[in-house]
Amino acid sequence: MSILGCLGLVLWGHHIAPAALAFTGYAWAFYALILALRKPILAGVVLGVSLLVLLLGATWADAALVMVIAAGLLGFAAWRRSCYLVALVTALVIALPLAALWGYALNEYSPAMFQLWWQQYAWGPYGGAAAIQWLHEPGFLPATLVWFAWPVLPLAAWSLWINRNELKSDFAWQPLLWFLVAITAYIVISGQPTEVIVLPLLIVLGLIAVAGVDDLRRGAASALNSFSVLTFGLTAIGIWVVWGILMWGGQSQLFLRLSRHSSSLMQFSPLGFGFALIVTVLWGGILLRPRAIGRKALTNWSCGLILVMGLFVGLFQDWVDSGKSYRPVGVQLHSAASQIQAHCIDAQGIPSAPLGAMVYFSDYPIKTMNPDECEVAIRLRQDPPRSGWTVIGEANRSGESKEKFLIYAK
Repeated sequence: MSILGCLGLVLWGHHIAPAALAFTGYAWAFYALILALRKPILAGVVLGVSLLVLLLGATWADAALVMVIAAGLLGFAAWRRSCYLVALVTALVIALPLAALWGYALNEYSPAMFQLWWQQYAWGPYGGAAAIQWLHEPGFLPATLVWFAWPVLPLAAWSLWINRNELKSDFAWQPLLWFLVAITAYIVISGQPTEVIVLPLLIVLGLIAVAGVDDLRRGAASALNSFSVLTFGLTAIGIWVVWGILMWGGQSQLFLRLSRHSSSLMQFSPLGFGFALIVTVLWGGILLRPRAIGRKALTNWSCGLILVMGLFVGLFQDWVDSGKSYRPVGVQLHSAASQIQAHCIDAQGIPSAPLGAMVYFSDYPIKTMNPDECEVAIRLRQDPPRSGWTVIGEANRSGESKEKFLIYAK
């Protein structure tokens, strides 16, 4: 429950993206390492699958981090046992051959694509084999954790403080502290830090925080509980009100202002409305359940955050999608390229989100490297290409006034 309430997980957890897959792989890996002393074969299978997920769905740096963490546990007396070695060997036997087979298949299918991945992206935040990048400018992790790991970060700090006398001697704390140190070091020395690589840290902080929830000071727990109920309760009421205005607001001034954020009118969805209503009722029921004040505060925070996200999904999903989707950009680009029968499209410098939409909604090859032979180019308005290009069109998301794209032809 402590991890579910983290703002960073809410931000990335709903994405259909490698970040969610990597987060799952790390969670399985930590579970397997803790399970290894009791059920080594099962732990080895789970660890092997998690390594395979990280090798194929994330980066080799993620898999290497898990291997380093697993090997580092041998430094603790409790893990220097034959059953733990059995778990490690089982995991490697499962993961490495299949990962090598994937690399071989990719190289056979497209040697150029394999070389691009290997040279530039294989090691994730550390770059690729062509140029290993490390030691970014300091300040990224503290600035990100302040909000990304809320509210689990202060809870984890409190848990470490009240259990400080057991940290060195208690068997249960040893792996958690090692996980914390290893992942923190992985982030700090990386060359290209992003929010995604902080996600595994949420798992460790959540596990640490659990040990101190029941010992929270009553005043602090009550403050967090009251803040959670008021903040998310009022936000939920506001969401329902805004939805009602967009549904039945007519031509009121507030309706017109809200309508600017999307190109479509709000449509009533029975399924979405039913989902939002059920989420609201369940949240009300959770508020009435008796439990210890520390657990109550954490539960109300997590469930309140889930309530707000559930209401957005149930009531506003189609409306928001029509205003935020890059589909119009991709369609307009495809239309412009079709008119002059271009062979490819130069998209150097385009951020990953619109770039993915352009690839998805266009049948033309999109190039970001060596695009000199392309007859069409797309750029953000403030980042035009070199001389020799003529503007032939404009593209933007529906309702978007700041992010504008210009389409060029030679």
